Amino acid sequence: MKKPILLFIILLLILLPSKAYSHESFNIHNVKRKKDIVYSCMEDFIDLHRKKNLNKEYCDDILDSFIFLIDEEGNNIEEVLFFLALCSVESNFDQFCSTKYGVGISQVVYRVHKKYISELGVSKEKFYKVPKWNIYVGYNVFKCYLKSSKNHFHRAATKYNGNATKGYADNVTKRFNFLVANIKEKRLDNNSKI
Repeated sequence: MKKPILLFIILLLILLPSKAYSHESFNIHNVKRKKDIVYSCMEDFIDLHRKKNLNKEYCDDILDSFIFLIDEEGNNIEEVLFFLALCSVESNFDQFCSTKYGVGISQVVYRVHKKYISELGVSKEKFYKVPKWNIYVGYNVFKCYLKSSKNHFHRAATKYNGNATKGYADNVTKRFNFLVANIKEKRLDNNSKI
């Protein structure tokens, strides 16, 4: 079985209730509790991998930006979580990280994706200064690479980074797997207390 499919199945098992047709599975509090677990793990992940001079309020904005993506994407939470891991490798969540290859949390190269950024309705100023829009643009660029890679996360990460070495995509995948494992562990811990 291909790795992306296996990871998707694992994520579904994490997020779906154990009794798919029980009344409890449709309980709005049960759904909210599962989202809270995912969001809590995302917050912990951002705190672990952030540049250490970034304050709590800034990190909350970063978390809110990724939650915005989850709300926008619905069932594509796995893609968002992988992109979260990718951003941790790219910039340690520092909006003002700038290299010759990219800028911001997503490290998208503005001059290469200028037209696409404009098509997304994001101004140059917002792209450079507002984490939410830098992340939004980066995620949409990542989705293009994911589509051209036939939904293969590892290949999409390599394309996103300009065909970087295998080690880059391995590092992103390792962080993604760490994040998913933490979500699963918290969900199991939470269920045992319910």
